[in-house]
Amino acid sequence: MANPAGEIGQLREEELPVVRVIVPPDPGGRVFPDDLDPDELVFDARRTPMLVWHERYPVGRGWRSGWVLSFDRDGEGDPDDYIVGLGLPDVDAAVAQAREYLRSVGYRPNG
Repeated sequence: MANPAGEIGQLREEELPVVRVIVPPDPGGRVFPDDLDPDELVFDARRTPMLVWHERYPVGRGWRSGWVLSFDRDGEGDPDDYIVGLGLPDVDAAVAQAREYLRSVGYRPNG
């Protein structure tokens, strides 16, 4: 797969469950370095799970970089997160791991 930097909102629907991949633009091209705050994520009308690349995701007292899966845990719009980890170029492996996790917790599309 090509470098996914700059691909925002790519819908990966070749397999179920569908996952939306969100990669912020290349940080080298920005004036101010920033990252998506977990509280800034908003589900679409179908509550599609989102796999988001974070440069600085809060974990305990520190931070880590990696893929984070955000999904609606109860069909009511209440988000839950799962740290997939892996590196930015490993987007295909991160999508596969996210789908495996969703299946393991009994995730049902659209609640």
